[in-house]
Amino acid sequence: MADVRTDVWTADPWAAPSAAPAAPPQGPRWWASVLAVLVGASGVVVRLLQLGDNARRAALVLVVAAVVWEVVSRVSAGRAWRWPALVAVAVAAELASAPSGGRAPALLLVASMLVADAALVEWRPLRSWPPRTERVASLAIFPLVAAQVAWFRTGAAVVMLGLLAAALVVVEGYHRAPVALDAADRSVRRAVGKVVDALAAAIVFVCAVPFLYLGGGLVRLGRAVTGRDRRRASTWQPVASDPVQDASVPFRSAPARVRGPRNAVAAVGLAAVVVCAVLVAQRLPAGTDQAAPVTSPGTTEPATVAPAVPTSAVPTSAPTAGQQLDLLAAVPYSQRPAYEGVPWADQLQRDQEFSLVPAKGVGYRNSDTSSRYVNVREGLRVTPAATCAGCPRRTVWLVGASSVFGIGQRDGGTVAAELQRLAAKDGIDLRVVNLGVVGWTSEQEATDLVARLRATDDPPDAVVQLDGFNDAMAATGRILQGKGDDPAPLRLDATGTLEALQRQDGLDPATTAAIAELAARSYGSAQDRMRAASSRAGADHLAFFQPDAFASPLQLAQVRGLYATVPGILQDRGLGSVLDATAAALTGRTVDLRQAFSATEAPVMLDVVHSNEAGAELLAARVYPSLRQSLA
Repeated sequence: MADVRTDVWTADPWAAPSAAPAAPPQGPRWWASVLAVLVGASGVVVRLLQLGDNARRAALVLVVAAVVWEVVSRVSAGRAWRWPALVAVAVAAELASAPSGGRAPALLLVASMLVADAALVEWRPLRSWPPRTERVASLAIFPLVAAQVAWFRTGAAVVMLGLLAAALVVVEGYHRAPVALDAADRSVRRAVGKVVDALAAAIVFVCAVPFLYLGGGLVRLGRAVTGRDRRRASTWQPVASDPVQDASVPFRSAPARVRGPRNAVAAVGLAAVVVCAVLVAQRLPAGTDQAAPVTSPGTTEPATVAPAVPTSAVPTSAPTAGQQLDLLAAVPYSQRPAYEGVPWADQLQRDQEFSLVPAKGVGYRNSDTSSRYVNVREGLRVTPAATCAGCPRRTVWLVGASSVFGIGQRDGGTVAAELQRLAAKDGIDLRVVNLGVVGWTSEQEATDLVARLRATDDPPDAVVQLDGFNDAMAATGRILQGKGDDPAPLRLDATGTLEALQRQDGLDPATTAAIAELAARSYGSAQDRMRAASSRAGADHLAFFQPDAFASPLQLAQVRGLYATVPGILQDRGLGSVLDATAAALTGRTVDLRQAFSATEAPVMLDVVHSNEAGAELLAARVYPSLRQSLA
């Protein structure tokens, strides 16, 4: 049973709840399914509605079949019985509609719903299928809608099937060639946005036109009330005409004056469907190929979370997430070697520029945010659940700072997400709770972890600590500012540390030793607290010292050129020496992963500490063997 207190304390472990949390509203995930039904069933149903009473009964059956198809598709996602269930729905639709509508409509509906699901909801026929970065395959909507038009206008099944096949090819392109499709997708979305703006302007104009005639209308009303009337200035007389019998076959035998307006209404309606589809595609959360549930520390099930709050709601003096010792805020991700030419890199960089909010006991924490690639719910980074149906469930809490949070990585590309994927390959349904907070030191991590473990009655199976860089940086700032005797817990003063580093050409051995001693002492104390709290909760505790560019000459060479204004900190006698000494002082306490990227020639570092998604995958591969042994 989930701990109600934990659900509230997830955001702030030091604020006792005043009342049980209200059930948060359902997110927008079902909009894609509703749109799939509207688009996938429109052509077949509209044609049948024009062909008499029997055909109308078949149309009603197929509408119900489309809804049932989508419900079954959603409920059975990721399960072994999904395709048998959908085949059963297709057979039932065929048997129920064939007597009154023929066989073709039901078969075409099934094909259309399959493609609509693939474009708007999810396309993963097999578990090994590569995911797509775009939540909705927007470009596939156009041939999909064209297939509906072709069918209800001409009844040409071959043409419809050809267009549906083309739509499926486009969907597959999002999986197999995401870079090319993403560029085309963004261009189309910009064009649609301009069209929507023009339509909005036209609608506003049409709404404003009646006000131009408001004065004349009032005058006419006054004359009608008083019985006065102005002499007619026109001799126009209405001409009566015989009504035209409606055609039995849609859009073929009807006269032009009947067929023309009807075709115009149909074209406008389909254009509206396309525009709505693209707009919904733009507004649905993206960055992953499936909905991204957050695993709450108080329960092993994905937690339903409240909507994100504005990041500017609470002022804070803490650095923004994207400023976390990056020093390169002015350098777009797409211009850094690790993400050079990647089309979504700059959008990712913008998405992670959210604020940090003050919090008792730990200074500050992540604020909630909702964007295309970076989503935070109740202070926790979203981690999409890996699919491992029927596998034994395990839970891991991942503790750390910005590298654990995933600066430089999309929701589905963090270390937490990679650990879940590795476990799924081993037959483990691993749920990793990402407790990483940008800028934290191990002291803040320990305070937060102890509070969370005390608050839950469902602790994790293991706690993984992946950090070390911020402790070394915080100790460097404190020593260089002459505050080495300060008994306060070690916290990262980003501004003060950077200013102190910029004044230094290098660090002498004595200063380096003092910094390493302070960092190791603070880290060791925090680690003891984490290990003791984990042990009391019955969870294993694993500690790893995170990678950095200073331990990998190839990676350092690739990012050194980006630091034109602060060259001093990139010298080996500077931060590199501090990190070497700190990691050496923690030998026996942590598994040193500082050189995890040394053998990699491809650039993975975005700066001296944050990596791209390939780096997260390499790091997870180094952490997982120890974690796998702990979970056995």
